[in-house]
Amino acid sequence: MDHICADVDECAEGRLGSMACAPQSHCINLPGGSSCGPCDPPDLYRGDGYECRLVQTCSEENGGCDLLTTCVSLEQGGVQCGGCPLGMSGSGDTRCVDVDGCREAPCFPGVECSDILPPEFGAPLVLAVRGGQLVTGESSPIVLEADSIDPDGEPGEINFVWRCYLADVSDGACRHANGTRLPAEMTGAEITVMLQGATPMQNYTFVVTGSKDSRVTEATTWLRIYPGSPPVPVIAPLLERVNPNSKLRLFGSARAMFPQDLTYEWTARSLGESAAPLNLTSRKVLASSSRFIPSIVLHEGVLVGGSEYVFQLATRDRQGVGTVQMAVQVNAPPQYGWVEIAPSVGLAYMDTFVLTAPGWVDEDSPMWFQYSCQAVGGETLMLNDFAPLARPVSTLSTVLPLEGLEAFAYQVTGRVTARDSLGATSEAERNITVTSPLGSDSGITSADLIQTLTGGIDESLGSGDSGLAMVLVDSVASILNSSSRSNESAALVAVQGDMLAHVAQVKEGAFPATSSVERFARSVSALSSDVQKLSDDAQLQSLGLLRGLVQDTQS
Repeated sequence: MDHICADVDECAEGRLGSMACAPQSHCINLPGGSSCGPCDPPDLYRGDGYECRLVQTCSEENGGCDLLTTCVSLEQGGVQCGGCPLGMSGSGDTRCVDVDGCREAPCFPGVECSDILPPEFGAPLVLAVRGGQLVTGESSPIVLEADSIDPDGEPGEINFVWRCYLADVSDGACRHANGTRLPAEMTGAEITVMLQGATPMQNYTFVVTGSKDSRVTEATTWLRIYPGSPPVPVIAPLLERVNPNSKLRLFGSARAMFPQDLTYEWTARSLGESAAPLNLTSRKVLASSSRFIPSIVLHEGVLVGGSEYVFQLATRDRQGVGTVQMAVQVNAPPQYGWVEIAPSVGLAYMDTFVLTAPGWVDEDSPMWFQYSCQAVGGETLMLNDFAPLARPVSTLSTVLPLEGLEAFAYQVTGRVTARDSLGATSEAERNITVTSPLGSDSGITSADLIQTLTGGIDESLGSGDSGLAMVLVDSVASILNSSSRSNESAALVAVQGDMLAHVAQVKEGAFPATSSVERFARSVSALSSDVQKLSDDAQLQSLGLLRGLVQDTQS
């Protein structure tokens, strides 16, 4: 007997396809799946059909109002701008202009006039909503919570006001499950509501306004309510964009009348043409054991920088289906820049090379720059650190603690890694020629060069430049471990102990960055390679340094 596969209408009432589309859109059944139609009316809403947003709301650039004024999103679409602050003319709809209040000498003769300066405003508040973008039943209590960050860290609390809008009923009133109206405004960072449902669904929009000093921002979310009491899922919000080179962790949970029957299912889709579709069934995408669990983890590198994705968590029990969605914005790493190195030909350990990083652009400032160098076939040596407390460096003057190999025309690769304030990184590199100052022709011995470098280390430590001191220590370690100078090694063993003492001094003044720990560990290992020949004090110094580095890593 032949079996025929029949397409399932994903847009039928109660199926996920019908619940995934925004109320201003409609579900379109497709072979093997479904899609959402355009947002309607297009002059009021925009989006991909899964989510439709008012064309103009206060959540985008203060709704077009002057940044010194308040902005209120209107139920019928559009915004209403507040008045300009004291001492300014104009309106929020046009522009607020400072007025010289002393121009017409309003004060009593002999009394000094003081003009009221326009208020200063800092970075915009960051606002997100936890508990929204939810499909559930009217018997389920819903908790909406506003999470906010003040990037300026100014003292004082952020005040929150919630408003509810209902576009598809005659009076536009949002109602409790018992039929009574919700208050026009609800205050506080967290509110709990039980909303009236309808068949197929009632579509609610909640707008929360966060205000502090002269700064006002908004966030919007939606709820779709139908009769019954299905599970209520929640995804913990992300207040910052994620980095494409980091793992993405999404934490979900759900409240249900029958938790023993509760099941979970994650799906994802990409927005825009730049982002590739996400297949959560692929082990190359999903780092966690399954997509049928409350929380999931995605591998680093699967999200495209500068793109946006929507993740949906669907929960089921015997009462029905509850879904929640969350948009995830992916941070774009620094771009357009390059690295310059001068001179392009020079001597290791002795010549000063200047590395610069021009042209880099990123909206998440400040940017930090880390420089490194690498000979062909050798390990990468860091020249400075990414430490959070360090000054962002776009130019670095330093010696290079390595030399190129004759077999590769003494080629050394100089590299810059640019990092923005959220941690996204990009690299650029340039090849230069670096030769050794040692040899029979130069008349310079390893001992002579090490003595010069040791003086430079002491001078750098005295001036507080622990970064240059560390590069010079790396230079000494490279010289000591060069096989081409093994005939001098017996005479230089004592130098290893002295260098270990210098590493301890440098470590005290260095920033506790991960790259610093790696550099110290490499240098200590290089200086301790012939540990049996070291003095007892030097051996104890080496063990103490390594133990301290392990503790730094664990902390």
